[in-house]
Amino acid sequence: MVEKIATMGEYGGADNLIVLNSQFVFASSDYKTVDGIGVGSLEAEVLEKLGKPNLKTKTGWGYKSGDYAAFYLYFEEGVVKYMSIGMPS
Repeated sequence: MVEKIATMGEYGGADNLIVLNSQFVFASSDYKTVDGIGVGSLEAEVLEKLGKPNLKTKTGWGYKSGDYAAFYLYFEEGVVKYMSIGMPS
């Protein structure tokens, strides 16, 4: 990133956990869902454990989590590169 956003916080560096307002972006395999999905998981694993996404694009899948939270997985060459969860502000 050329310039950091004032409302962005990094925990453990940009390759670990990034917080943007009400969005948490996980870039480390240290964080996983209760099903064991995390950075480094394959698309097939995600489908097996989380099922069909509510939203699917070429590079990302979205899942609704509860009434308010949205969970997203971003893929690079069929492998989870980032995970994020957004909460209403």
